[in-house]
Amino acid sequence: MNRYFIFILTFTSTILMALFLFMFGLTSYNSIILSNYQAQVEQIISHAGGLNQGAKLMADQLSKEHFHGMYSVSSNDVNVGFHKPISYTVSANIPIKLNISEFSHPIIFTNHYTTRSQIRQNSQDFNSMNN
Repeated sequence: MNRYFIFILTFTSTILMALFLFMFGLTSYNSIILSNYQAQVEQIISHAGGLNQGAKLMADQLSKEHFHGMYSVSSNDVNVGFHKPISYTVSANIPIKLNISEFSHPIIFTNHYTTRSQIRQNSQDFNSMNN
């Protein structure tokens, strides 16, 4: 009886540890992917002088082509002057599907970021991004 109890305890702790490591790996992977998307969107927004129509289109296209449409970006800052702060929000909708059952539940979260505009008011890029 004692050996059986020790086996069950060892087996349970091994399964729990494996589950913990899997969840840690999944969280780390999603964090890295979000960081990658956020860095690329930050560059788009700062080089567009805010989240104008051209920058929004580029960010949405980036999400669709490289991140399976899991991320979206929003901001009220449009056409910001040179080196002024731009606040924006990255929203993630990460679907979790288990092949074991029909269970499907998305993980939804938002992060707020700030960058600075890298474009001058009368530059060629600023004018072309807003057309």
